[in-house]
Amino acid sequence: MITIETPTYYTATKKYNLSFPCLEQDIDADVVIIGGGFSGINTALELAEKGITNIVVLEARYLGFGGTGRNGGQIMAGIGHDLEKIKKEVGEDGLRRIF
Repeated sequence: MITIETPTYYTATKKYNLSFPCLEQDIDADVVIIGGGFSGINTALELAEKGITNIVVLEARYLGFGGTGRNGGQIMAGIGHDLEKIKKEVGEDGLRRIF
């Protein structure tokens, strides 16, 4: 287990000091989401907006601690590819617009 706490943008700029109870007993839920990072919290929000509200998010540390806290939570399909390949698909102007 990692015990070193590295400051991140999210921890440095948080507006609220949120605290949630630890899971200490069995609970019933329609949906259980493992991980309170970008994808987990977004999934919970999307489900709640669609009327599914009996949702539990399980996070070992705090919201945004894991991958989200280390990588900024960006989901950018295609940006990791070779620039020439992207340029071939979208053209010079398209490549400029992406950046």
